Amino acid sequence: MVTYAIGEMGVTMAPQVVIGWLLYFYSPPVEEGKVSYVPLVALGLLSALGRLSEGFSNPFVGHLSDTLRSAWGRRIPFMVFGAPILSLSFILMWFPLTNGPSLANTIYLGTLLVVFWFAYASTVAPYLSLLPEITPYSQERVVLSSWMALSDVIGLVMGSVLVGALIVNFKSGITLLGIHIGDGYKMVALLFGFLTLLCFYAVVATIRETKHSKRKEVPFSFLRSGWECLKNFSFLPFVFAGSCYRLSLDMVVMAIPYAVVVIMKSTEAMAGATQGVIVIMAAVFFPLVNYLTEKHGKRYIYLVSFIGMGIIMCLLPTLGHWPIFSPLVQGFILFGLSAFPVSIYLVIYRPLLADVIDHDEKLTGYRREAMYNGMEGLITRFAAALAPILLTTIFSKYGNTPQHSLGIVLVGPVAGLVTFLGFLSFLKYPFR
Repeated sequence: MVTYAIGEMGVTMAPQVVIGWLLYFYSPPVEEGKVSYVPLVALGLLSALGRLSEGFSNPFVGHLSDTLRSAWGRRIPFMVFGAPILSLSFILMWFPLTNGPSLANTIYLGTLLVVFWFAYASTVAPYLSLLPEITPYSQERVVLSSWMALSDVIGLVMGSVLVGALIVNFKSGITLLGIHIGDGYKMVALLFGFLTLLCFYAVVATIRETKHSKRKEVPFSFLRSGWECLKNFSFLPFVFAGSCYRLSLDMVVMAIPYAVVVIMKSTEAMAGATQGVIVIMAAVFFPLVNYLTEKHGKRYIYLVSFIGMGIIMCLLPTLGHWPIFSPLVQGFILFGLSAFPVSIYLVIYRPLLADVIDHDEKLTGYRREAMYNGMEGLITRFAAALAPILLTTIFSKYGNTPQHSLGIVLVGPVAGLVTFLGFLSFLKYPFR
C-alpha cells in the first residue's frame, strides 16, 4: 500500500504547479511589472482546452486499458510510456518561445497543454485503476486512500510551498553545469518534471497486477462500456458531486496567488505557503477522518465536507475587513479552516469510486476499473476546464489588481455556490 501510494505524488505535483502557477506565470497582474506571455482571456481558453483534451482522452484510455492483454498486465504499460511524455511536456511549458505576448507563445502553450493533459490521462487513469486490486476490503481502502492522501499532501506542499520559495529565491535564474536557467519557474519545471517521472516509475518497478481472470476479459465495445457506467445508479451522483468539488477547488487554488499578493499584501512565496498550510493541516486530520468514516460511514462524512467547504468559500470576501489581525493573518486563518473539509475529500473520494466499481461488477460480472476512472475523468475534467474560463472571465470583468480587486473577492462566493450544488447531488448517492 505504501509503495503504491508513492505514485500519488506523481498524480499531484505537476498538476498542482500547472493549476496554481501557470496562470500567474503567463499573465501576472499588470502592476507587478512582470513579463506577460499570453493574454489573460486566451490563457483561460487554452487551459480549458487542455483539460478538455484530458477529459475526452480518459474514457478511451480506460477502455483500452480494460481490454489490454500483455505480459505486464492491463495498467503498467500505459504508465511506462505515458510518464516520460507527461514529464517532458510539463518542463517545456515553462520555457516560452518569446519574451512577451505573441501568437507563437499562444500556439506553443496550447499545444503543450493538450499533450500534457493527454499524457496525464494516459498515465494516471491506469494507475488509479490499480487501487481496487490492492485490497478488496472497504475500510482497508480508506487506509490505503489515507496513504495516498499523505502522498497527495507531500506533492501539494512541494507544488505550493517549494514552488513559491524557488520562484522568489531564483527570480534572477541560476547557472548549472554551464547552462543558465532563466528564473525560478524554470527551476521548478526541471525539478518537478524529474520527480513526477520518478514517482510513476517507482510504482512500475515494484507493483505487480493480480493474475488475469475471466472477470478481466471485458467483452464490451467502447460505447457499450461507457453506457454501462452511466446505468450504474450510484455513479452519476458521485461524479457530479465530485465535479462540483473539483471546479470550486480549482478556482480557489488558481486565485490564491492573486489573493495573497493583492488582498493579503504579501508575496509569491507567501502564496505558496498559504497553499501549503491547507494541505499540511489536512494531513493532521487524516486519522480523525479514518475514525469518523469507520464510525459514521463515507457518505455522511463526505456530505459534511461539502457543507464546511461551501461556508468557508463564501467567507473569502471578508478577507481584509476583520476588526482584528492583519490581512495576511486573516487569510491564513480562513484558508486553514478549510483543512478539515479538504482532508475528508482527499481520503474518501477514491474509496467511494472503488465502491461504485464493486457494484458494477455485481451488475455486469466484469472488473472495469479503468473505464470508470476514464468516465469519471471525462466528466470531472469538463468541470476542471470550466474553472479557468470562469476565473479569467471574472477577473477580466471585475479586476484582479490592487486598484480593481472585486474579481478576486467574487471567486469565493461563486465557488461556494458550486460546492452547494455538489452537496445536493451527493444526497442521491445510495450506499450508506
